[in-house]
Amino acid sequence: MSEFYDRMIKLGLDMINRFKNPIQANHERETFITGDTGEKVGTWSVLYAFDIAILPESGSGSFTTDRIESNTSVSAYAKYSDVSGFVHGDRISHDGTTYRVVDFLDIGKAKSVIEFTLDDGK
Repeated sequence: MSEFYDRMIKLGLDMINRFKNPIQANHERETFITGDTGEKVGTWSVLYAFDIAILPESGSGSFTTDRIESNTSVSAYAKYSDVSGFVHGDRISHDGTTYRVVDFLDIGKAKSVIEFTLDDGK
C-alpha cells in the first residue's frame, strides 16, 4: 500500500483510540408501518451497536418564547469494519442523544475509518 494510505489508517485509528466513548452508539433507521386507520407511521429501529468517537464541533442557542433552542453539530469517527449500510436519513443515538446523519465519508478512501457529520436535528 502507499505511504498516504498507511498514514490515513494510522491517523483514523489514533482518533478513535484517543476519543472513543465508553458507551456504544446505535445505528438507527426509520421504517414505516401501516397504522390502524391505514396511515403510514414512522418508527425508528436499531440496526446494530458500534464503538464511536464523538467530538463536538459547534453549537448555538437562541431564546424564543419562554424556551431556549439549541443546535449542536459534531464529528464522529468509527472503524470502517464496525459500520455498514449507512444512508442519508439514518441517525445515530448515543448516551441519551440522537443525532441525524448529515454526511459520512471514508477518510482517505482507505477503508479504515468513517467520519460522520452529525447534528441534533433541531
